[in-house]
Amino acid sequence: MGTQQLTLASTVTPALSRPAESRGRPLIVAEEPGQPARARVIGALTGDALQVLLAAVNRGVVLLDMSQVDDVDEPAVRALAGPLSRRCSLVACPRWLELWLGRVRWPNRH
Repeated sequence: MGTQQLTLASTVTPALSRPAESRGRPLIVAEEPGQPARARVIGALTGDALQVLLAAVNRGVVLLDMSQVDDVDEPAVRALAGPLSRRCSLVACPRWLELWLGRVRWPNRH
């Protein structure tokens, strides 16, 4: 079965007809047709692109494959470490992102 790729516009700018972009790179959330609760996050999770991820979680995605994320800003890390961590699980996080999430989740350990 193939992968259906959805490129979502940020809910902050509803008239936007292209992928949410931050620093010139789009963020794509690719949902698997056979696995509607799983999605691959591809690109830069920065700025308004966080809204794309929140929209996917609001639609029922509970497992986020982060292996193709190449940039994240502090507000996105705080969301992933905080409220989103209670609604979904992250898999295949790049090591640099795992370390950053750990520093935000457990600041007294680092």
